Parts: sequence; structure tokens; C-alpha cells
Amino acid sequence: MNVFPAKRLVPALLGLAVLCNTVTALAQSNDRAASFMIDAQAPVAQDPAKAPPLALMPAPVVSTTPATTESTGIGTAAPATAKSTATASPAVDLGQPVTTTALSEVKPDSIGLLDNGKEGLGATMWKGTSRSFVTTLLPAINLPTPSPTLNSLARRLLLTTATAPEGEDNKSLTLTAARAEALVSLGYAGEAWKLTQLAKADQFDEITYSQIAEAGLVTPSIADDVCARLSDIMKSRSSLEWQKPLAICQLRAKDTKAAQVAVDLLRAQGDKDDTFASIIEKNIIGGGKQLPRQLTPLKATTLALIRMTELPLRDEVYARSEPALFSELMQTKASSPYSLTSMAEQMARHGLATADTLKAAYQTAATIQDDPQTTLSTRDRDIRSRAILFQAYLQVKDPKERIAKAAELLDAQDAATRNGAFSGMIADTLSDLAPSADYNALAGNMAEVQIFGGKPDFALAWLKQARIAGIGIPAVADALRNLWPVIAISGFESEADFNRHLAEWEDHMLIPPDDGRTDLRDLKLSIQNILQIVEAAGFTIPDDAWVKCFTPPELDKRAYPSAYSLSRLQRAAAAGRRGETVLAALSVVSPFAKSNSSNPNASEPPVYAWVAVITALRQVGLNSDAALLAKEVMGRLMEKPAAQAR
Repeated sequence: MNVFPAKRLVPALLGLAVLCNTVTALAQSNDRAASFMIDAQAPVAQDPAKAPPLALMPAPVVSTTPATTESTGIGTAAPATAKSTATASPAVDLGQPVTTTALSEVKPDSIGLLDNGKEGLGATMWKGTSRSFVTTLLPAINLPTPSPTLNSLARRLLLTTATAPEGEDNKSLTLTAARAEALVSLGYAGEAWKLTQLAKADQFDEITYSQIAEAGLVTPSIADDVCARLSDIMKSRSSLEWQKPLAICQLRAKDTKAAQVAVDLLRAQGDKDDTFASIIEKNIIGGGKQLPRQLTPLKATTLALIRMTELPLRDEVYARSEPALFSELMQTKASSPYSLTSMAEQMARHGLATADTLKAAYQTAATIQDDPQTTLSTRDRDIRSRAILFQAYLQVKDPKERIAKAAELLDAQDAATRNGAFSGMIADTLSDLAPSADYNALAGNMAEVQIFGGKPDFALAWLKQARIAGIGIPAVADALRNLWPVIAISGFESEADFNRHLAEWEDHMLIPPDDGRTDLRDLKLSIQNILQIVEAAGFTIPDDAWVKCFTPPELDKRAYPSAYSLSRLQRAAAAGRRGETVLAALSVVSPFAKSNSSNPNASEPPVYAWVAVITALRQVGLNSDAALLAKEVMGRLMEKPAAQAR
């Protein structure tokens, strides 16, 4: 969520957000994806490129040679063809006076760390979008969103070098300051700080600038730079807000006397942060081994001081912290190793952890004292059980048992954690196994692991093996049928087989489970949701498929995104306004972000909201992002499908 003061909720939102819970009719695309998987006996089409999992803290890339790309289909992009514009130079009459035209000044808000050739969304992404819309909506978006794909897209939006939108800045918050604030909320304090150093000093008010500096002091890669620049910054900014960063920098320089003076000054001027003063006086200067009891809500300045004490943090601090501090908490000593593992899983849900980060967290969480054959029959086991199972899995040598344990590990995770980094971690551990008839019974499991792990080449090879195995092994055929929507979205389905496999999957899904707890209406609604995502990803769903799963609508009491946000998203996409489309997409989904990410029961955006976002991203040429998001959402929708319960 936004970690900055409540004053950032701009009053103009009252006029902007006309909230009504009306389901907006969504335009459905009839495009067919260009890349498909031919059946096991036919030539195989090239798999679309997949974006790698988001690194824990990606290093910003600055380029001075922007390049353009043009979409070539879902998940693909190719360099735009360069056209020569060279013409013969006309003769110059030296007797004529030479006129000059001053170049227009580059607006301060155009700065960024990513250009169009390096993850950027394009220099014209704000064309046609008003500045007032951007500076009003951006601070109100709750980051990170529930989607790793959208969080990655948000980071790229905030860091793109682009012509600023037209209009006057919000008087209380400039566009550059709003971008930096949002980056901090996403957990990218280092990149937020670097953005501030590219900007003019007057782009940031006292509160915003000081809080970005505070977040930077917790980030080892830039803390020294923050301290090195602090004296120059404070020559023009001398408010109370800067005394805490100053005290931290003085302590980093081992100047405890100066830090004590800063604490005394804060206290004299009425600062009420007793925790900050207590850690400095009792723990850092006094050498005390007991941290203050009240550490939450955890602030960046508090965490920076705790790091200096080298004292362990209590478990509840990890459980109640905001995503903005997740990556830095992973580098902080904990009272229990399970706190770090739980934090790593939370980061994976947001796309803020790499496979290596997650693997290291599991490996340090526990030692195997139990039987290495430990199994997980449900997803309700605690973090220790999952860590033990992972370590037991790493010790397994038999290939078939490894694959079976991998499937068990995946089943022990919820869909949000299983997507991305977690599946990538498992897929990495199985990369040494090549498909063969020896693994026919488990080929479907391997295909699923590799697809969700973002390993298209391995996924394609195992999928071919599973198709062959499914001819003689009904369980493998069922596994492929259950996985069909993800197979199709990932570009592994042939156009010739699409409708046939769709019909087989739908018929299979409509068979009620034996538990007697799921009625036909629930099954049909589940199918409707999945088909909407498949269609939004660019596939044509025939009418007879919709007829099969039709069920009359009933009153739904869940929360809905605002009708205004949906309408704005659709209008921006239709007009080709890329930056505005991404911003509106974030506003549609962000209300469903977990205010405290330790809460696993936070509501999910309704399917029609995901459909609108995926469709809009494709309309503005962000096909790879749309395909990744569709696969991510599909993983959520297919978690424990009713028809698969048998």
C-alpha cells in the first residue's frame, strides 16, 4: 500500500472517481494468437518469448539510444523496420543570413531510468493523457497489486523516460515525486532515489524527499550515496523531517555524539517517535540487547537503526510489515528463520522475489529432523512443514520420485505463491531431466511445472511426451485436459486442434465430482471465468462453448472495481494511450491488493476486471505482458477446480 502520508489522497479524487457498481460491457477480441503447438506428430511451432521472473531488486538500466519495437503476436516483439530518411543536402547560399531556432526545454517530469529499448513503455506513452489525470490517480493506487505481472509493468511505467503529459502539475505533488513515491511502495527504494537525483530539486516537497531518503538508507546499495549527498540537500532543506536521516548517517559514520545531538533536537522540537530515540540511546549508544516492544508499524528509519544493532527482529514485525520493506527485511536478522521464509513467500506472491531468493529461504528455515518422506496432504500446513518438504525433495535422487515430490510441493502452495518464482524454483531443480518413456506417467506433471515456471523449451518437450503418453495412460490424458487452458494461453495449442480440445476440456469440466458438494451451476461459472480469460488473451471461443456453460446470473455481493476506472481503461486502450492504459489497469486491480500481505484471505478482483485489463494491454501492443497476466490469472482460477477434485 502507499506508505506516504494521508495528505497524498488528493481532493480531486472526489470529482474523479464516480463509483457505481455497474458491469461495463467488455469488448471481446477475436484475434487468434499467432503461435501454436502442433500435435505430437506434427512440426512444432516456435514458443513465444516469456519474460523472466522479476528479480528481487533489478538494477536500473539507462540507455541513450532508444529503439522501437512492433508487436508480432502474443508474447513476441520484433524490431521495427528502419526507414532511410537521408536526402541530398541542398546548396547553401553563404550570402544569406543563417537563422536559428531554440530547442524546446525538456520538461523535468520526462526523466526516467528506462528507455524504449530497455524495458521502457515508449517515449510517447503519455500522448493524449492529461497531467491532472495522472497526478490524481497515481498516488491513489494501492501498490503492490495482487498481480506480479502488473507489479512488473507498474515498475516499468514509473521508470520509463517519456514526454510528460500535457498540463500543469498538481500543486501539492509533482509527477516525478508521485512516481518516486509509488516506486518506494513497490519496494524499489533504490530506483526511487536514483530518480530523485536526476530531477530538479524543486520537484520534491520536504516530506516526499525525506521519506525517499529514509527508504534509501535501508537499501545497502545506495545508503552511502544518500549520506554523501545529505549535507548538500540540507543546505536548502532544514525542516525537522531531515533530522532522522541525518542521525542515521552520523551513526553510520560512528559519530555517536552528533547523533545524540540530532536526537535531542528532535525531542526538543516535539517529535513523538520514542522508538527511534530509544534504539539510538539504549541499543546503539548504550549497548542494550533488548529492542523496544513497540516496533510496528515498522518505519524505514526504525529498520535502518535495527540493522545497526544486529539484534534479531521478532516474528510479529515480519507479519505486520508493508511490502515496501519486504526486500530489506529479508536482509535483517530474525528471531525465527520461518519469519524469513514466510516473508519470501509473500514476496513471491507479489513477484518481488527471485527463484534463488525463495530457494535460499526454504533451505535455511529448518533442518530435516522428521522422516524425509514427509508429505503434505493439504495446503493448510505451516511454513515449517513446507520448508522440510522442500529440503527432503532436494535430497531425493530417484528421478521419478523427484518429479512426484515436485508435484506434491506445488500442491502445497496457494495459486498466488505457486505462480512465477515458486514454480521457477522447482523447474530449475528438474532441468537436468530429459523427457523419455521412463517418465510417461509423470509427463503431465512435468509439463505443468515447466509452463508455470516460465521454461517454454522444457515445457514444450514435456508436453509432447505427455501427449504421446496420454494415448495409453488415462491419468495423463486427464492431466492434459485439466491443463488445457494454460496450454492454449502459453501458445502450445494448434489452431486445427483448438476447438476439439476446447470441447473435450469443457465436457470434462462439466462432470460433477463425487463429493456431492459442487452443483452444476458452480461448474458452469468456473468454466465461464476461464473462457473469458482465454478469449481476452486473443482466442476466439465458439458460440457452442458459451452455450454449454451458460447459467442465468444471480446477485453477486462481492466488491467491484469502480465503473469509472473500467470506462477510463477501455477509452485509453481504444485511443492507443499506452501510459494511461497501464495506469488505469493498475487502478482497476489495486483496490484488491492486500493491505497486509500476511492475510491470505484477501479478495480477488472479479474475472471481468482481469478480462478488461488483459484486453486493454493487448490493444496498446503490450502483448507479452497480456499473455503473462492471462497465464497468471488462469493459475489462480484453476486452483482446485471442482471438476478436478475427483
